Amino acid sequence: MEIIYLKNYKSHFPRVDFKPDPEISDAENLQRLETYITEKEAQLIGLFEPHEIRDEVLLKNGFRLNYRLQEQPQFTTNTLSLIDDGEKSALICLDNTLTHKTVDQLLQNPQAFICLERALNTDAKWNLRQHLKHLFIAF
Repeated sequence: MEIIYLKNYKSHFPRVDFKPDPEISDAENLQRLETYITEKEAQLIGLFEPHEIRDEVLLKNGFRLNYRLQEQPQFTTNTLSLIDDGEKSALICLDNTLTHKTVDQLLQNPQAFICLERALNTDAKWNLRQHLKHLFIAF
């Protein structure tokens, strides 16, 4: 019998604590917010191992921790894995950019898909949302 040991950690996702400065213009506050978001995204991606983020994202989306992970070699321009916990399954990609070829492949064979929101351009995000609907999760 295999014993798995899990430890509770603080979330890898940074807290949102941005507050607009009432002393500066809306345009300046917007620029500060954009910089803030960029720094928080970099913190999330740069400071943690992909499996740490993957596990937290899966937990937040209702997956059990006894999932099986299977690489999907048919996706040649991005690294995608099939996650299956016996009750739920989804493809997941933690690459920083999702290629057009991968998006096209996902649209040809719709199934649940989880990825980084920052990996998508506006067109890819729109297409995935329209075609996959509730099966598409971007974080």
